Amino acid sequence: MNKRAIFRVSVIGAMALAVVPAAGTAASAAPARVGIAGASNWTTQAKTAGAVPDSTPVTFGVNVSLRDSAGLQQYVQQVSTPGSSNFRKFLTPQQFADAYAPTADTQRKVSNWLSSQGLQVRYSSTDRTYIAVSGSAAQIHQAFGAPLDKYSKSGRTVTAPSGGLSVPADLGGAIQGVVGLDTSHQIQTTNRKPTPTATAARSAGTDDGCSNFYGQHTVSAEWDAAPAPFGARLPGANCGYTPQQLATARGITSTGLTGKGITVGIGLWCNDLMTEADTNRWASIHWPGLKAGQYTSLQPKDGPQCTGPDGEQDLDVQAIHGAAPNANIVYGNASAPQDDALISMFHQFLDANKVDIITNSWGEVWCPMWTPPAPPRTKTSSCRPPPQGVSILFSSGDAGDNSNGNAPKKNGTLNDYPASDPLATAVGGTSLGLTNASGSAVGFEQGWTTAESDETNDKWSPWSSGRSAGGGGTSKTFAQPFYQKGRVPAALAGATPHRVYPDLANIADWYAGYRIGTHDDFDQSGNFEMQENGGTSLASPYTAGMVALALESNKGTRLGFLNPLIYAKSHAGLTDIKAGPVKYGTEQVSFEGPRAAEAFNAESLLNQTLHATDGFDNTRPAGASPAPPGPSSPV
Repeated sequence: MNKRAIFRVSVIGAMALAVVPAAGTAASAAPARVGIAGASNWTTQAKTAGAVPDSTPVTFGVNVSLRDSAGLQQYVQQVSTPGSSNFRKFLTPQQFADAYAPTADTQRKVSNWLSSQGLQVRYSSTDRTYIAVSGSAAQIHQAFGAPLDKYSKSGRTVTAPSGGLSVPADLGGAIQGVVGLDTSHQIQTTNRKPTPTATAARSAGTDDGCSNFYGQHTVSAEWDAAPAPFGARLPGANCGYTPQQLATARGITSTGLTGKGITVGIGLWCNDLMTEADTNRWASIHWPGLKAGQYTSLQPKDGPQCTGPDGEQDLDVQAIHGAAPNANIVYGNASAPQDDALISMFHQFLDANKVDIITNSWGEVWCPMWTPPAPPRTKTSSCRPPPQGVSILFSSGDAGDNSNGNAPKKNGTLNDYPASDPLATAVGGTSLGLTNASGSAVGFEQGWTTAESDETNDKWSPWSSGRSAGGGGTSKTFAQPFYQKGRVPAALAGATPHRVYPDLANIADWYAGYRIGTHDDFDQSGNFEMQENGGTSLASPYTAGMVALALESNKGTRLGFLNPLIYAKSHAGLTDIKAGPVKYGTEQVSFEGPRAAEAFNAESLLNQTLHATDGFDNTRPAGASPAPPGPSSPV
């Protein structure tokens, strides 16, 4: 995915050498330097906590300038747009390198200069656009002309360049920028568990445990009614839908498609070495297991592999496997949750050119202090999946408009990134109510905005949002992309039209979520358990599995950038998730804590800006993902 990003370039003028000239001669000027992207404008308003010690090891990445950036942007649009003469004429990595990438001489020149500064080149992408580098803080200061300082930000100590970055003038056209020196970006996953109590304890006052489908059990008569607008006792907690139920509900089972011959990549960091075993143990109860070699991991080339328990990894693998049980899965194991490490991981995926789809269940909130200009060129911005044909999905976040229910106040709303980027396919969330054990009866599907009210001393609290809504809204930075022109209502895009996200939506509400098997439980004891999980961390990989089925039905032909297909006039294969009243919800009852009521589709109960309408809206613009895949899908 070749991402555009906007940068402010701080040009550093030539500086006089600190030497005394010989008698009768003029002072010699230092070699000219030019500014590059990679510094952060928020540091100008922040208080420093001191300099980073010179010997501190640092990893970062260098983006090498494309040979024909404008031509690539044009080709991205053409190859992704139905009706174009170049539609789906995807490029191989070599064709991309020959047409748009820096030359081998340019890459070599940059690498040699980095080495001359004492820095270590750890990995270079085969398309020559990215170089992963490590070195000391002192070496970075020497190379780029700005020291690294420590800052206190959002309760954390972070590092960032204290001024503009520069390089020798003869490299100015070769180096677009540096990424990873600013560690303030809090990249996090978006999976959520509904409650810290064990599944059996979330029994909603019955002896039957949690419900296998919506409405199977109702809170017992010893409890009084839920708060308005309900006025009655609600169904009890859900155990999480099984892969059989969800495949039936989505129309997958009847197609006979399994994802055979398609490979889905997962973009994340670190590696849970128990994920394959967890998945096969989960599958022994619910679903066909992983075959030998069906699940593999991509080892990071930019640094050492980190390991540890990770419920997100289990969720992603089991969501894909639940939708497409015969699809191959490659886990992209970035070395750290940092910009440069994630970019390296993307390039490794694209170097090999063996994955057809990449799902990413992580992101960050894009704060106003980063605009203008845009945030540093991170995550998706170095990638070019549209011309190569890889479809890349991002979860849209789990906090709605990120206002925490205070949208009209001074802070207003914030955007999720990378989901809000025009060249990301953002997957939002829905609340799905299956009303029988097989999954064949879909009682409701609504936009995911769930509000909570807690009962204490027989009194219900006001409805609050917490983090229980699919991310979405109108970008404050990115202009309206070509595929949304004439498709997105002006009331959402704005007088000066901007990007609106998400683009798709799928099951996400963790109070009506997905049943996974994991050893990453709440107390980190490492014991395997079946667990309900959700968030747009579920929506993105499950949608990726469904896209794999669409590829299979299309004889394995890649789909590339999905958004032009999603916003096409026909919307073939997509279901509009319509507006509706606050009618459905659940109750979470535990004798260890307060009783909680959860209201689905609760936009009207909260002070926020995301609202469902029939047709296009800013909670799930184009509806659910295509189901069932087949001739009617937009492939």
